Amino acid sequence: YFSLSTGTGNVIIDGLTLTHGNGSFGALNFFNKGSSISNLCVKDCQIINSQSTFNFGGVVNINHKDSSYSEAFIINTVIANDSSSAIYSQTVNKGVGKWKILNCTLSNNTSLDSDEGYGLRGFTLTAPSTISISIKNSIIWGNQKKAIYFSASGGPVNITASYSDMDTVASATGVTYTPGAGMINTNPQFINPTSNYQLSAGSPCINTGTDIGLPYSGTAPDMGAYESGTTGIGEVKEENFIRIYPNPFSTFLTIETDQPLSNNTEFLIYDMLGQIIKRVKVNPSAGRAGSAKFNIERDGMKSGMYFNQLKNNHKIITNGKLFVE
Repeated sequence: YFSLSTGTGNVIIDGLTLTHGNGSFGALNFFNKGSSISNLCVKDCQIINSQSTFNFGGVVNINHKDSSYSEAFIINTVIANDSSSAIYSQTVNKGVGKWKILNCTLSNNTSLDSDEGYGLRGFTLTAPSTISISIKNSIIWGNQKKAIYFSASGGPVNITASYSDMDTVASATGVTYTPGAGMINTNPQFINPTSNYQLSAGSPCINTGTDIGLPYSGTAPDMGAYESGTTGIGEVKEENFIRIYPNPFSTFLTIETDQPLSNNTEFLIYDMLGQIIKRVKVNPSAGRAGSAKFNIERDGMKSGMYFNQLKNNHKIITNGKLFVE
């Protein structure tokens, strides 16, 4: 298991597969205290069959003491078959916690503790403390109890959700739940509801999400962590030749593809938190017949790792990682 105690700074966990984790506060414990600001990004991960001595969830975010602030991004991640709630968040003594849950699957989490077994669970304690949660393109279904349950004795809890498949959200004083566009409440039709959380053909979650900048292969993103027809988290079929070089780069990138580009083509670069930092409209005349080739300048990008997408007529034709020297 992982236990992280942090002050000011960022924690990024990318591509982790954690099975049979066993820790006092869950498989991944993120603990933020003091007058600090910190961010957590969990991306393309699987946290499966994990246990918690104290029945906290598979991913834990705790903020407490002296106005500590934390923002957590859980992206393209499966949290399933854990011994408690999938995600557990609490803020104590002026803590502020913000969550963004994007293209995640939280399912089949159970607990012997009467207070656990939810998809999302938590509370605020000692006013003023707050929690706000935004959910998109996610599946929270088939947990032992309800999809979400929070208590708010220490301050308000605000939850918004859109383009997601969720079963019941528990009501409580001080907790506001606002469902938006694209919400459904129906069996997502996993290939196996207790062990394989990819979507079966005909699933109501296929092509019913919304484009938030993550890769997808159909007419629209799927709900959950798996795109239908793929075998891995964050994986998209690539049907066209594409070459991006040099990578790492220091001044500019060159992109080549065998697919002629339209007037509605763009190249996007995202930071580690999923925020778009560069959006470049591509000039289709830069390519010769049957192919395209163009350059992307570095400009003010800092050294580090980034994600990229090439979109043609709003359809992703490739995605990957970039490294700036």
